[in-house]
Amino acid sequence: MLSSMEQSKRVPLWPLPAEEDCGFLEVSYEGGRGESEATRSRAKYPLKLLIPRIPLLPPTSGWGRPVYASPVWVYLVSFGGGLLAGDQIGLRVDVRRASSAVLTTQASTKVYKVGRVGPCGQAKGGSVQRLHCRVAGEALLVLIPEPVCCYKDASYSQQQVFEMESGGSLVLLDWFTSGRRESGERWAFTDYQALNSIRVDQQLILHDHMRLSNTGLTTVAERMGKAHVSGVLILLGPRVAQVAQALLSRVMPPLVKECFRRSRQASQISTTRTALEKPFFFASASPIGESGVIIRIAAESSGEAYAFVQECLRPLQDQIGQLVFTGV
Repeated sequence: MLSSMEQSKRVPLWPLPAEEDCGFLEVSYEGGRGESEATRSRAKYPLKLLIPRIPLLPPTSGWGRPVYASPVWVYLVSFGGGLLAGDQIGLRVDVRRASSAVLTTQASTKVYKVGRVGPCGQAKGGSVQRLHCRVAGEALLVLIPEPVCCYKDASYSQQQVFEMESGGSLVLLDWFTSGRRESGERWAFTDYQALNSIRVDQQLILHDHMRLSNTGLTTVAERMGKAHVSGVLILLGPRVAQVAQALLSRVMPPLVKECFRRSRQASQISTTRTALEKPFFFASASPIGESGVIIRIAAESSGEAYAFVQECLRPLQDQIGQLVFTGV
C-alpha cells in the first residue's frame, strides 16, 4: 500500500481513447481441447493483431491431465514497422477466467523522430501507446514484447494498466534500448516515458513511472552511463508465484554470471575483452504483492539483457508454450 504522501505524488493515469477508437482482444477458455482462443479481436490503425495457429500442448499433471489451458499467441504489429510522430495506439485486452494469452512483437518497436509541420514549423506530437488489460481469476497474461527503440529526436509515451482479479497472474516485460547505437544515436531521443499500473481486486499493487528527457541540465546519456538496455520484469499471481519466489531468493548474482557466459558464446563477443572488461550489467529484485517480484535490469549489451530475461522465463516454458527469444 502507498502512503497518502506517496499517492499525492503519483503520476495520474491518462484516459483511454473512446472504445470505438481502440483495438480490443478477448481471450477465453471453454474447456474441451485444452486451448485458449481469441474469441474477439479488432485492430485500429496503426496497430495490427496477428494471431497465428500455433499447436501447443497444455501443461499437464503427473496423471497426464491438463493443468492450465495452453496459451494463444498474439503479435502486436504496427504498419511500417514502427511508430511515426503523432501515432496513437489504444488496445483493450480481456483475458477471461482460466485462459492464457501471450502478447509479443515480431521485432523491436521503433519510434521515429518528431517532425515539423505547419507554416511556423511547429513540432508534431510524439507517439503514444495505451494498453488496458483485465485478467480474470485463474487466467494468465504474458506481455513480453521486444524492447522499444527510440530514434534521435523521438518522443514516446506509454501507459499500461492492469486490472486483475484474485487468482489472476501476470508476466510483464517492459524494456527499451538507447536507440540506434551502431549509427551513433545513443540516448538521443527527446523524451521517453513509461507508466505501469497494477491493481488486484481494485487495490493498487504497483504504480511505476519512468521518464527520461533530454531537456534538462544533463543529458540522458550522461545519466545512463554505460547502459544500452534498461527495463523491468514483473511476475505476479499464483500461476507464476513459485518462479517469482525462486528469482527473489537467488539474489541475482549467480544468475547474472550464468547469463554472461551463455551470451558470450551466443553472440561471439570479441575475445579482446579481458576478464576485468566484462560488459556492465545490473539487476535487482524486490517483492510486490503477496508473492510477486519486480526485477530491474540495466545492461551495456543487448545480448546480456536477452540472455538474462530468457533465463528468468525459462521455468515458465510449459505455461508460455515455448522458450522465448530463441532467435536472438
